[in-house]
Amino acid sequence: MIFWKNKKVLVTGATGFIGSNLVKKLVDLDADVTALVRNQRVSSGNLKYLIGDISKDNFNFKEFEYVFHLAAIVGVVKCNEDAELAERINVKGTQFLLESVKGSENLKKFIYTSTANVYGNQAFPTRETSHTEPIDFYAQTKLKGERIVLDYQGKYNLPITIARISNIYGAGQKLPAAVPNIIKTIQETEEGGEITVGKATRDFVSIEDVITGLLTIAEKGEGIYNLGSGKETSIKTVAQTIINYLNKPLIVREKPVKEMKRCFLDTTKINSLGWFPHWKLEEGLKQILENE
Repeated sequence: MIFWKNKKVLVTGATGFIGSNLVKKLVDLDADVTALVRNQRVSSGNLKYLIGDISKDNFNFKEFEYVFHLAAIVGVVKCNEDAELAERINVKGTQFLLESVKGSENLKKFIYTSTANVYGNQAFPTRETSHTEPIDFYAQTKLKGERIVLDYQGKYNLPITIARISNIYGAGQKLPAAVPNIIKTIQETEEGGEITVGKATRDFVSIEDVITGLLTIAEKGEGIYNLGSGKETSIKTVAQTIINYLNKPLIVREKPVKEMKRCFLDTTKINSLGWFPHWKLEEGLKQILENE
């Protein structure tokens, strides 16, 4: 991707799972990267660290050509534990960041990372034009962020894209994400025992595919894009796949869930940009387990 060579790029949420992988990829592609973080880190080469809080500090980011906005309180549990912080970071922080690039003559694309959870439970597969009705507070804050981004696009003609990302998995991912949680539960359960998982489906997409998807959207996209595998997989199937790989006989039972019961994205729009997922779930899970 010679496209990114020497491009001035800002990444918020640069220490998170997506952000850290995105920063690494951009540096590998010779982009001029600035990572906005909350704690001191040592800059090197094409990677510079900037300390700040997007929900409190007034920045001027008009020098950047591409802004990837990933900073957020992520996940249902964390947002429920501190709703005020989630609202401040996910909603107010997004508006502060948009203010920092408003009127920029350099900005070529502002990429906002949202979640497939904004769709809630409805007809599947969900398309970008599908109705949004988030069930959980996390998704509600991300949808508020989307609306602010679209409002700034309309008022100030900002070049924006929104990526609604489904359930990510990959090496190095930490709890309480779904796949690490399932792996931990299986590893801690004695052979012949049983585990219980949610009776739900998800669209699992690898971190490597998410990164190439975000870069594709940034380079070629306009508007809102679903970013997922385009396949629906039950959580029980994921658990059974891991059990089979570890050759550990366990019984998998399902229980009803309060959150989204299904997630299945239509990825036709991002496919039209030339992006397709590379990793199959079985291969991705095997890679994670081999590096445990």
